[in-house]
Amino acid sequence: MNFLPSWMFTRAWHVLTHEGLSALVRRLTGLFVRILREGVPAIPTKASSLDQQYHQWLCKKEQSSVSGERQLPLDTEADMMVSILVFLTEWQPRHLTDSLMSILRQTSPHWELIVACHPDRTRDVRTTLDCSETRTLRKERLRVVARDGIFEKQLADGISDASGEMIWILQPGDQLDADAVRTVRLAYHTHPETDVFYCDDDRIRSNGTRTAPFFKPSWSPELLLSMNYISYAMTFRRTLATDILARKPYGLCHTHYDWTLSLTEQTDKITRIPKVLYHAVETSPSVHEAPSTTSRQADVGTGAVERALSRRGVPGRIERLSSGTWCVRYPLSRLPLVSILIPTKDRVQLLRRCLDSLSTQTSYVRVEILVLDNGSESDECVSYLKDIAARHMVISCPGPFNFSAMNNRGAASAQGDFLLFLNDDTEVITPEWLTIMVEQAMQPRIGAVGAKLLFPDRTIQHGGIVLGVGGIAGHAFRHCPDTERGYHDLPHLRRNCSAVSAACMMVSRQVFQSVGGFDEQLPVEFNDVDLCLRIRREGYRIVYTPEAVLYHYENATRKGMRAPDDGRRFCARWAELLKQGDPYYHPHLTLRREDWSLNV
Repeated sequence: MNFLPSWMFTRAWHVLTHEGLSALVRRLTGLFVRILREGVPAIPTKASSLDQQYHQWLCKKEQSSVSGERQLPLDTEADMMVSILVFLTEWQPRHLTDSLMSILRQTSPHWELIVACHPDRTRDVRTTLDCSETRTLRKERLRVVARDGIFEKQLADGISDASGEMIWILQPGDQLDADAVRTVRLAYHTHPETDVFYCDDDRIRSNGTRTAPFFKPSWSPELLLSMNYISYAMTFRRTLATDILARKPYGLCHTHYDWTLSLTEQTDKITRIPKVLYHAVETSPSVHEAPSTTSRQADVGTGAVERALSRRGVPGRIERLSSGTWCVRYPLSRLPLVSILIPTKDRVQLLRRCLDSLSTQTSYVRVEILVLDNGSESDECVSYLKDIAARHMVISCPGPFNFSAMNNRGAASAQGDFLLFLNDDTEVITPEWLTIMVEQAMQPRIGAVGAKLLFPDRTIQHGGIVLGVGGIAGHAFRHCPDTERGYHDLPHLRRNCSAVSAACMMVSRQVFQSVGGFDEQLPVEFNDVDLCLRIRREGYRIVYTPEAVLYHYENATRKGMRAPDDGRRFCARWAELLKQGDPYYHPHLTLRREDWSLNV
């Protein structure tokens, strides 16, 4: 059985067992109507491996380059130079040669190369660099300097030797794309205020094959504390680096990851260049760390995050998730009251399971629960609501279903510092889920926090929301097995998103009130996305916290209802943002599926 029929059977069985036969008929009817009206919707397919996708993508890119579709503009900014630094910690002539050849192939001549090595190796290095291709270069463009010591001193000395406006540290053996310097210079010309540029990267094997591409999101401070997703695929302004080192000489950092964290603490002028410009030699840990990374290297990364928190004056505990990935736990200096708002109607079995899991599976203690009843009529549900009224606040919200209006009404009656919007078709899995969400929500400039939601078969239902997927917005990694790493571990890492699902979303009362709450003109769909986008517009960040995990028996309460007017209203309001694309997604990733596969 191939993937698509298997997926369709699994989804049909899921709806039948959890929502009933009538819901399944409604879903199938709605799907048929959507196909007639809009064409075939986004349906998950069994994607090929990332390397296979990348091979197809590279072939497609090569063809478009040949046809003239991707020609770079002329390189005219002659007053801006990139200094490339190579620190040789051990002698590997082949690695140095590979790096040098990639630099000599640059389409822009506005670079200088500084190779720092142990004094005993300067003659060997000069001999290696003295090839026919380099003899026509001016000496000041290619220099060998005797430098030895720990990374901090190498870094300081290398920056003092450099004369370019931007600096790029290149690991020996790693290679730059032929257009790397030119692309950085063009980006600098377009964004002259930027202090840090970073780009996409991949790995290159000894036979020249390129593999493991990382098409990265835009600047995501939470993701950088979860993994070193920028690494050596980065250039930074020399004057900023000099200023940092002058104020905190030596001892500032032990590794390049420390340096990346330090730079991004001192500036918010950070720009992504969405192109693969850096190729790491496959045996090198120079880019994001692979599963084979040693325990020692992983410990180095943990130490870098610990030192970053110390510099920022933020208490925190680092939990290692896997090689090269971490989770920061922030101790709570106080326990703010959290108001949990749960809309419901008639599906008493769902509500009972949700409330039971809250009482038995939640370790956070300062909670009030508000049940928002949308006119329940069944005797069993009415009786149950009367029973729980002694323990929880039950608020009557009669009338047509309007998710936004119900939650706004509940928020007006809530007493908590934080509001937790929760569907009644959810079930808690991890006892610390609420503690983790509060920890993150209390950090500066965090506007909303979302959880990881799973289908009952342990595939992902929600891993953040991506604008543009499926036409308007889709859930990241939907239907991907939670047991698999996924795209560069992103399903399992704390990171920034454009939006998170209000099936489980935490927002501070102050932020919620400042943006006017949910828009009641979006009664069914996209109200959570709209809220998050308005929160982001005010300068707050949206965070996905995969350590908080719940089951989500999706749409059991709404019974699969659709609201095309909501979609049209949302698209009209956010047309410009949808046109620009989701900043936390990548233009080379597909908009037809929710699995973060490449657009091939």
